[in-house]
Amino acid sequence: MGKQTRSRKSDNVIGKGKVTPVQVAFIVDRYLSDNNFVRTRSTFRTEASHLISKSPVNEAPKSLLSLGDMLDEYICLKEQKVLLNQEKLRLDQEKFRVQTLLRGMQDAMNAYTSTSTSTAAPLPSPPMLRPPLLSSGHFLLY
Repeated sequence: MGKQTRSRKSDNVIGKGKVTPVQVAFIVDRYLSDNNFVRTRSTFRTEASHLISKSPVNEAPKSLLSLGDMLDEYICLKEQKVLLNQEKLRLDQEKFRVQTLLRGMQDAMNAYTSTSTSTAAPLPSPPMLRPPLLSSGHFLLY
């Protein structure tokens, strides 16, 4: 079995954990053990002995999530991320629609005020209303 190398996009990405080769070896070992791949596990442990021997523990801890559980959790988190991205897109689209509506309303108000002040004569002020006169000639005060 040859070594596999793969390039990482960025080592300084926030929120990205770094899994060591020793951890991967324990995950694979646990998977092989859980699924009773006895000969394959024996071969793997021989080939990965330089990784397994670096650890003070020669067995994967039972508290370690199984490979299946890790993949289930990963898929669940990816689905949540997709849903959050879709919701963010919907919110951005709604924000754009509201901004467009407000801009249109502001343009309409500006057009209305500019045409009404330049073409229309000023409105006369309302006439002064007097309180009603009583027969005695005095004003009725409220």
